[in-house]
Order: sequence, then C-alpha cells, then structure tokens
Amino acid sequence: MQLTNVREHNLGTVLNTLAASETPLSRAALAQATELTKPTVSRLIDELLAAGFLIEHAPTRAAGAAGGRPSTPVSIASAQVVALGASVGADHVSVNMIDMRRQIIASAETEVTRAPSPRDAVVLIADLAAELLAATPHTRTSGICVSVPGRLAPDGRSVRSAPNLDWAEAPLAELLEGAPGLEGLDVSIENDARLVAETEVLNRRGEGFVLVYGETGIGGALVIDGEIQRGTHGWGGEIGHLCLDPQGPACRCGRRGCLEAYASYWALAAQAGHQGLIADFFATLDGAARAQAAEQIGTQLGLALSHVLNIADLPTVVLGGYFRELAADITPLIEAQLRAHALTGEAESVAVETTTAQPRPSLAGAALRAIQPVFDAPAEWIRRFDA
Repeated sequence: MQLTNVREHNLGTVLNTLAASETPLSRAALAQATELTKPTVSRLIDELLAAGFLIEHAPTRAAGAAGGRPSTPVSIASAQVVALGASVGADHVSVNMIDMRRQIIASAETEVTRAPSPRDAVVLIADLAAELLAATPHTRTSGICVSVPGRLAPDGRSVRSAPNLDWAEAPLAELLEGAPGLEGLDVSIENDARLVAETEVLNRRGEGFVLVYGETGIGGALVIDGEIQRGTHGWGGEIGHLCLDPQGPACRCGRRGCLEAYASYWALAAQAGHQGLIADFFATLDGAARAQAAEQIGTQLGLALSHVLNIADLPTVVLGGYFRELAADITPLIEAQLRAHALTGEAESVAVETTTAQPRPSLAGAALRAIQPVFDAPAEWIRRFDA
C-alpha cells in the first residue's frame, strides 16, 4: 500500500473509531484503540481538526494520576458536514438530515394519497431536501441516499421492481442526479429493509439475526456475524415473497401465496376495505379486529420465519415497521410457529425482539448510508470540500 493510501486509510480508521465511541477520546486512547503509534495519531488528529471534522474538549487528567500533562480529548464535530436520507412509500415521501455524530437534526415529510411515480417522487424529495438545506446554509453536504420498498437492479442505480409503488425499471439515481437542488451530491438508492438492517448492525455489532420489516409490503434481511447477506443479485432476505401456498391468494409481485399476500398492510387493508395511511389503519384496530389481524400476521409470519431459520440457523428475529408496533400481539403467535416448525427450537429458543431505531428506521438508515463515505474516505472529502 502506498504511503498516501496508508495515510488515507488511517484517517478513516481514526474517524470511524471516534464515531463508534460514546465519549471523547484522547490521542493516547485512540492510539491504543487503532493500534497506531501516538505520533501518527497526533498527525491524523491535527489534520482532521484543521478540516473541521473534529473538535477538542477541555484537557483532562486520568483519575488517580498525580502528575504528567493532562490529555485533550477529541470528538466528532457535529455540524460541519451533513447528509440527507429519503424514504419513498405508498403513503409518504420523507427526507431527513443527519450530522457527523449520526444524529438526525432536521426532517420533513409529505403525505400522499397514492404511490408517487418515480418522477413525482424525485420532485417531492428535491423540494423537501431544499427546505432542509435552506435552514442549514453554512454546512457542507456529502450526499443523499433514497430508501425504496423494492428490488434494485444489479448496478444499484435503478429500481428493478417495487410492486407496492407500481414501479418497474425506474432509473431513480439518474432522475435524482438531474433534480434541481441535488446537483453535485453523491446519490445512492437502497432497499428499505437493507437500510433498516444496517441501523440494526450498528446496535448489534457482530450478531446474527433475521430482520422482517413491515411497510406497505414486507421486506427482510439476513445478518450473519454482523454482515448483511445480500446474495448474488442483492435480493437476499426477501422474505415477503417466500411462498407459503402455491394455490394461495394473489400477490402484487404476480405470484401466488407469498407471505405478503397474507401478512402485509396492503393485504390486510384490502380485506378491511381500508384506504389511507398505514399508521391510521393499525391505530384504528382494536378488540376483535386487532385480534384477528394479529392472528393472521403472527401465524403466517411465524411459519415463514421457521422456514428461514431452518436454512439460516440464526438465534434472533428482529421485528421492524408495523410488526414492531404489533409486537406484543404477534410475538406469542410467532413463537408458537417457531416451536412447531423451526429446528432451532430443538436446541434453544429463538429470541424475538424489535428494532432499536426510531420511527421510520429505513429513513434513518438512508441518512447513515449517505454520511458513511465521509468516514470511510475522509481525505477525499477534505479535498472535495476544499476545491
């Protein structure tokens, strides 16, 4: 590795280490955590301070230390660089802004009565992004990532299929790059469940789990030893289209008997004759209607998860989206199906937990994805921002 590449790699190592720490770190602590020499760490910190990526705190002396020079801890500077995350759903378009401390500092949302077309979605995203950027004129923006409830093409720039939005072969990245106000930003798109999984990986480092995420449809992800398993085409974990009955009800994907046809919002709303926001539907469920929906969701979801666990052999199921909101109702039903059909039940019980992220975790995940390149290659971003 060339010296320039070593330096750039080390800058990223220091920045990522600070981002993962809950408290400011001294140069000595950073040297120990990164296994770099103290002089090297000092040079790297000076460069990151000069770029505005770090801030220094008041000097401190270690507890019990009687002499010696006090250390000066450093931490991530919050407002120097921001990134945008966006989420497109059948009932909303949302945008948020995240700082380098990975904290959401602003958000905006538009409710829609029908799923927007790709072009309409981009117009709404650009308008909401402009609103947030106008409120923070002195920051530098790294990029925007858009969360979509669908499968991406192998190039990662277009949406191959998003049945719940009625999208097919949508050139979303290209449309975003040409949108007024988004010029010059790095643009990326990702499946919503993958982004939720990325936020969970940050909070479940090194763990293995199956994520199931309920939005309009049902997404999922497999995580083994802290790594998301994307598969050959990037579609790994699409539990919503696991077939439970080849002769079952029609799914929006064009097939029959998918989990989505039984346990998704769109399937349940169609049965109930509901038209409107997802949150409104589940908020109005009570009594017999809630029990009936929970029975249908929990039983079918548990059956699907038992098939997944028999293949993946993972210790934890994580419920996100509206499954998280219904967790108290559906978890016992899921557990009953796992005991009946999952081989893992012969060794130990599978933990059924909920996502740790805030509401709209795919939106939070999109913003995290958009800010991460700054941490992975800070030298490049220092050059770009100084240009």
